[in-house]
Amino acid sequence: MYELKMESWQEVGQWQEQIKNQVNSLEKLNQYIDITPDEEKAIKTLNMRWGTTPYYASLMDKNYLDCPIRKMVIPSMKESDLGYTPYRYQRWKSGRSVKGHQ
Repeated sequence: MYELKMESWQEVGQWQEQIKNQVNSLEKLNQYIDITPDEEKAIKTLNMRWGTTPYYASLMDKNYLDCPIRKMVIPSMKESDLGYTPYRYQRWKSGRSVKGHQ
């Protein structure tokens, strides 16, 4: 029979550590990925709360800009575009076409 092995973050008490050590600053994020100038501008400019756990951040591809996790975690300047409703923005962010936007 297959024995399920728990990841270290799933062990008792580890989820609390993940929450306490959130990746929610440029300095912390830079430990996991190479931040682009556009990403840095969005983080500094947009007045929004963002962040993720260290485990989730470790799943992001360091250099691949279309990494789905990276797109979900890091704010984009497109979020300030008034032409994007939440639905249209999510379609754009997931790589699906959105009429009227490139």
